[in-house]
Amino acid sequence: MKKYVLLIDDDETLLELGKEMFDILNIQALTAFDMDEAVRCFKCQHNNIGLVIFDLNLDQVSGIEVFEALKEIDADFDAVLASGIFIDEDAPKYIELGFKEIILKPYNLSTLKQLSEKYFNQDKRVNE
Repeated sequence: MKKYVLLIDDDETLLELGKEMFDILNIQALTAFDMDEAVRCFKCQHNNIGLVIFDLNLDQVSGIEVFEALKEIDADFDAVLASGIFIDEDAPKYIELGFKEIILKPYNLSTLKQLSEKYFNQDKRVNE
């Protein structure tokens, strides 16, 4: 059962807040500040990571580029795209690329709770 979430964002404050919120939800959160860190973390933990939340616009690359790099390592994870600026008409493009959904930043506990229920409770139901 994959039980970790990987948060990828170039905003360290948002990474820390996201990690703390997932801790409240009893979900192990790993964080990465850039593509290199995300790839290193994912290579080591991909067997445990079930959900990855990607910032759309990182400093050096896009979240889409990071998504593609992680899929080359192991495509068995759910991907959510996070953006502070989002245009609804772009949603189909991102869904077609393989993202399950798009959330607005800064995310809050309610949003992360909904994601955790959606992507992690499936495994809990199977094991009950």
